[in-house]
Amino acid sequence: MESETLLASPSPAAVAREPVDVPNRPSRKLAAGLVGLGLLAGGVAAAFARRPVEATATELGSLKSAYCNLTISKQTFSVSDPATTGKWLRSYFPVECESDGGFTDYSLCEHSMGGCGSYVRLALNGTNEGEATPCFGIHMVNAAKRPAGDTDVATVEAHFNARLGTMGEYDAFMDFATVFVANSLDSYINDFERDGVAYMLLRWKDNSDVHTTDGGTTGRTFFSLIVHIPDSQINFEIVSAVAPEAKAQRPIFEDDMVRLPHSTISSAGASPPGEDYLIPVAISKGTSDIETISTYYTQILQADFDYLYSDETEGLTMKTFRLPEAAMPIRFIQRTDTSSYASTFGVKDLENAKNEAHEASYTSPSCGFDQYYDNHFDLTQYEVPVDTYTDLLTTAGNKWHCSRVGFGALDVYAVEPTGDAIQLDGYLTDAGTSTMMTYGCYNTSNVLFHLCSEGKCITKSAPVSHLEPGDDDPTKTDDLTVAATTTSSSEETA
Repeated sequence: MESETLLASPSPAAVAREPVDVPNRPSRKLAAGLVGLGLLAGGVAAAFARRPVEATATELGSLKSAYCNLTISKQTFSVSDPATTGKWLRSYFPVECESDGGFTDYSLCEHSMGGCGSYVRLALNGTNEGEATPCFGIHMVNAAKRPAGDTDVATVEAHFNARLGTMGEYDAFMDFATVFVANSLDSYINDFERDGVAYMLLRWKDNSDVHTTDGGTTGRTFFSLIVHIPDSQINFEIVSAVAPEAKAQRPIFEDDMVRLPHSTISSAGASPPGEDYLIPVAISKGTSDIETISTYYTQILQADFDYLYSDETEGLTMKTFRLPEAAMPIRFIQRTDTSSYASTFGVKDLENAKNEAHEASYTSPSCGFDQYYDNHFDLTQYEVPVDTYTDLLTTAGNKWHCSRVGFGALDVYAVEPTGDAIQLDGYLTDAGTSTMMTYGCYNTSNVLFHLCSEGKCITKSAPVSHLEPGDDDPTKTDDLTVAATTTSSSEETA
C-alpha cells in the first residue's frame, strides 16, 4: 500500500443519502442556457431545448487550431450516430457548433460523406478561464467504412447502455468520463428530471487539509453529477463545490474515493461565467491494469505522476497523471467490477475490443487507421518533440499513426493500453522530420479527413468515388507503406 492510501467505507452504490438541505443559502439565478448556432440538421423539440443565444463574430473568431491555447484542447469519440448524439449534447450542455470558415470543409460543425460516415464538432462555452468563448472541443465521428474488429462501435455502445441505463448504482463504466467543473448542478438536474434522463449524484472530499473546530483536518466537500449519453460511449462528470438544491433530484451517494486531488480543482482557473457553463478539469478512464498505464504514461508520454488513492478492501486504485505542459490531469481507475453485467462485457473486454481492432487493421504508421482511433484526446505541447514520443513508442512496440494535416504539419495518434488513442501535436526535430518522411507521413495528403480512408495505403493514381481527385487509388500497393513497414520492423529488431 502506498503513502497516499486511504481506506474507504462501502462503495457509492451501497450508501445512499437523501438530498442535502442547506439552510439560509440564497437562491442562485441560473444562466441563460445553451449557446448554439442552429447548424445541426433536424433541430430539437422546444420542450427539450435550452434557449439558443446567437454567437458573436468575436466568439466564433476564437475557434483557432490552438483552442484558446489549451494544452488538452478536445476529446473525440467514435460514435455510430453523430447527429443524434450531437442533438442530445445541444439539448443539455452549453455548447456551440464548432466551425471556422477560414480552414476547410473538414472544419465544419457537421459533415456527411454518405456511406463513408459523418462527424459533428461542438465546443463548450466557458472553457477559457472565465471567458464565454468556446474552446474545448467535443467531437463525434462515425467512420463507418473503416474496420472495427469483431466488436463494432454500435455493439460497444449497446454494452454501455446495458450497464448505465438506470444509473441506479455505481458502475465501473462510469469511470470513463470527461470531467468538468460548474458553479451549480441545479440547472442540469432540473433538465434531467424534466425529461427523465438518468443520472447519479455523489458527495466526496478532496485531499486538501481544511482545519475543523476540533483541531483536526478534513478534505473539502464536492458534489458530482454523472450522466451517460444514450447510445454512445460518452459519460460526463460535472463537479461543483455547491450542494445541489433542485426542486426534485435523485438521492446523493457517499463516495469515499478522492475523485480528484485538490490541485486539479485549483488549476482549473477562473470560475465559469454562468451557472451551467463548464470548465474541463480531467479526462477519466477505467483500466484493467493500472501499473501498465503508469509505465506507459510516465516512461513513454513523459507524464508526471500526480496522485494516488487506494482502497485495498474495495479493490480500488486511482491514479492521476499530468502530461507535459498540461494542467488537466488524466485519471485512471482500476476497480473490482461487482456489476452483474461484468461477465458479459467488462472493462477488460472493452480494452480487448479496441486493441484487437488496432491489431487487425494496422499496417504501418501511415496505413491502417480503424474506427477506434477516433476515441482520443488531443495533446498540444512543445516540451517534448513528437518524434521523441514516436521513437519511444516504436522501441516499446506500441502502435502509432501519422497524418499530414497541412503544409509541413502532422498529427500523430498513439495507442495507449486501454485501446484509446492520443493525438500528439507539437514540433519535430530535424532528424524526426526525416524519419517521418521515411514512414511516408508527409505523403498522406489529409486522407484521414476522408472517412472511408484508412490512411496512405496506396499510390496516387486515378480518383475513386469516395475520395477527391488526386487522392489515392485503393487498387494499388504503396511503396512508401512497404518501406515504412520494413523500417519499423528493422528498428524494433535492433
